[in-house]
Amino acid sequence: TEPDDSFLYDFLKEVCEEKNIVSLYQAAEGVEITNRVSEKASVVFVINNNYHDAWVDFGDETLTSYLTGEEVSGRTSIASRDVFVLKRGL
Repeated sequence: TEPDDSFLYDFLKEVCEEKNIVSLYQAAEGVEITNRVSEKASVVFVINNNYHDAWVDFGDETLTSYLTGEEVSGRTSIASRDVFVLKRGL
């Protein structure tokens, strides 16, 4: 009931490969990315759980910050313990 981290990592990696589950965007270790979709919007949450700056790569896609109105694209820096809340085109 309390597997070690290496078992969980290997297990989840295998499940994701079998089900063809891939990350929406590439990001540094410790960066969490979630996409919430409704009929009205697609919202991406990017959370840097690290105690140092990290990065996320949005590729060619351009997203707009709900908090600042700023557009982000490509490889973008995210500050330590910061959160992005971004509007994604549907």
